[in-house]
Amino acid sequence: MDTYLAFAKVYDRWMRNIPYHRWCRRIMDILHTYEIDNGIIADLGCGSGRMTRKLADAGYDMIGIDNSEEMLARAYEKSSRDSNILYLCQDIRAFELYGTVRAAICCCDTVNYMADTDELTTLFRLVNNYLDPGGLFIFDMKTKKWFQTTAGLTSCRHDQKGDFFCETAIDQDVFEYHLSMFEREADGRYAKFEEYHYQRIFTKEAVCRALADAGLQLLDVTDGYSSRPGSDADHRLCFIAKECEKKP
Repeated sequence: MDTYLAFAKVYDRWMRNIPYHRWCRRIMDILHTYEIDNGIIADLGCGSGRMTRKLADAGYDMIGIDNSEEMLARAYEKSSRDSNILYLCQDIRAFELYGTVRAAICCCDTVNYMADTDELTTLFRLVNNYLDPGGLFIFDMKTKKWFQTTAGLTSCRHDQKGDFFCETAIDQDVFEYHLSMFEREADGRYAKFEEYHYQRIFTKEAVCRALADAGLQLLDVTDGYSSRPGSDADHRLCFIAKECEKKP
């Protein structure tokens, strides 16, 4: 998961299409439904901290965890000086906390970066281990439908600071992003950066099975961050699970 290096510099600019505000409202609705109105929440794969900050502004004590020092540097820059957010540079497949949390979230298809179902189950076991009794785990993933629809496409974006190109391809259950970035420097020249990102395609059934294997109780699966029932025919699924038994 050694990703989001050069891309961290431009991540927020090129991810403006992500409706973080709407997603946050839905996450808060879920938390309130299960009477989690305050306390500590862990944001796994927090990136530049946009969701972390929104939940902190709503009154939650936030822990943001990410494996990219570059992304966490952006998160620190964007957090207010009086913010009490704790940012940890850790791989979410092996993260460690000093105690349990009332809930954990994992947004923007971070779970698709797990290499296989074994890594997925390992992540879920860790989450379960650090949840308070009855604590919630809310996360989303892109589906095979989304990957099949997007494979082979190239997206291009431009602004005054540079250009961004994303080429995509699919090989069985692995989806590849080839990112090319051209950033305008102070002298007018452009610096080129490249990164490759790989995501795994998981079925709804495989994710549900991994949750059960980790000791988490599935509460609901929705079509993205909505209240509609979700299936593999949707482009993004949101899973809501609850701690119910600790497993070694």
